[in-house]
Amino acid sequence: MKVRSESSLTYLFYSGNLSEAQRLLGRAPIAPQSPVFEESTFLQVATMVLLGDLQEAKLLFERALRNQSTSLLFRTRCRFFLGFGSSVKADYKTASDYFSENFEDFRKCEVSDSKDFLEVRFYTFQGRSFFQYIRGEFEQARDFALDSYAAAFEGEFIFGQVLALDLLGQSNCRIGDIRRGMHELERALSLALTLGNGGIATGLKIAMVTFEAQFGLGIPNAIDKLRSAIRDLDPQDIFSLPELYLELIRQLVLRGRGTEAQAHLDT
Repeated sequence: MKVRSESSLTYLFYSGNLSEAQRLLGRAPIAPQSPVFEESTFLQVATMVLLGDLQEAKLLFERALRNQSTSLLFRTRCRFFLGFGSSVKADYKTASDYFSENFEDFRKCEVSDSKDFLEVRFYTFQGRSFFQYIRGEFEQARDFALDSYAAAFEGEFIFGQVLALDLLGQSNCRIGDIRRGMHELERALSLALTLGNGGIATGLKIAMVTFEAQFGLGIPNAIDKLRSAIRDLDPQDIFSLPELYLELIRQLVLRGRGTEAQAHLDT
């Protein structure tokens, strides 16, 4: 198949324009002989995962592994997103396998200052951090996020810095270091806006509004902020909506407004 230049597709992906990236990449496997085979196949896999097409992403990745010898960077990137997608589908065993394979490969590779090595290091430790976070092991998640952020910072990988700071901030909030956690989330939001990635920026804003409400920051405006976040939420964001509503209901109950809380539960 014919695809646009690697740089333009990469820009679309990291700026969060996933539908356009997928439209240009297509869904058919890319010929292994193509000079952009690995980069474009990675972008296909990651985009499919984030748009909910996990099974198709797995098939493309497995086909790429069969058809030619692939680089460590390609395998690590793809496994990270496939692990993330498997977690979203609650297939935690498969997710753990992907993240573990990345770690085993990383342990065998030669240490380097190259950007490829730093990106491999980022995705390896970001995957471990994410998996510890969803298991509720927030201190370990924070420690691995520090490692992934260091790799992304050293490699000048802005997208990686955003993801690492997001996990670092949320982990710190979960273990009670609220001020530091909110600071890291604010840093992540600033970088996401620099990238032009509105999807990640929206997710960060939702996390910040939720944590502010949970931990009593900005108490007088908590309910208004939660309602505003619900109103402004992308209709396709099915993951954030329940969390926002649950926190809104909790805040209403805490204020003795049980009738309003029940009305939300009944809708």
